[in-house]
Amino acid sequence: MRLFAALFPPDEIVADLLALREKMLSPYSPPPPFAQNRLTREGLLIQPSSAWRPSPREQLHITLQFIGDGISSHQASRIKEALHSIAVPGKSIPQTPDEIDDSQKRPNEPDGASSRSSETADAQKRPNEPDGASSRSKKTGASDSGGPRDSIHSFSIECSGAGAFPDPSRATVIWAGVKSGELARLANAVGVSLAPLGFKPDRPFSGHITILRSKFAQDARALIAPFKDARWSVHPWRADSFCLMDSRVVLGGHEHEEWARYPLHQD
Repeated sequence: MRLFAALFPPDEIVADLLALREKMLSPYSPPPPFAQNRLTREGLLIQPSSAWRPSPREQLHITLQFIGDGISSHQASRIKEALHSIAVPGKSIPQTPDEIDDSQKRPNEPDGASSRSSETADAQKRPNEPDGASSRSKKTGASDSGGPRDSIHSFSIECSGAGAFPDPSRATVIWAGVKSGELARLANAVGVSLAPLGFKPDRPFSGHITILRSKFAQDARALIAPFKDARWSVHPWRADSFCLMDSRVVLGGHEHEEWARYPLHQD
């Protein structure tokens, strides 16, 4: 199984995404097959061109975390259960997946042993660290007042901006931008929940919705320039749930199936 956690936009946001994509591609003319391709002496293509391929409407989403490929049914069941912790009222969310409370890893350890062992390890790893730095780094999930963070509540997402991966001048992906401080916090909560199972994020979180793909790298600067800093939807988007998805390879692409949906707390 190939699993990922994701947020899916409501219908009105999907409609705006499709409109954005249409505007973006309106001045674009796909290159004729092989017309702009150069060949090596061996007859191999140099920087081949291809048309942009739109993401299927039903697959427009924000990836919170790609969990992994080749996941067994047993692992998937544990992942499904672990993500329920995000919706538990009053759940304390650590700051990063690497900063999980030791009591989760060693549930049978005597009271106080975990804190003593971690303090000893910190002293050994960072002997020159300024006084108080170690204790500050351990306040994972702390709010500005020093208390634990609450569980994730529903939140609003701003829809603006556009960009490309890995770089606009040699892009294989064009994306629509989304902005929300709580979005990164939700992605972090997913990572924290799955880290004890051995599934950590493979890259830093970057909220976006992929709308176009290309098999080969292309210069997308002209396509995204008019929308780089523009708001592409005026509709409010309230994220009130996220999903665990399974992606299967089918003829011509991938097919997504929802495995579980996790409602967020309502304010």
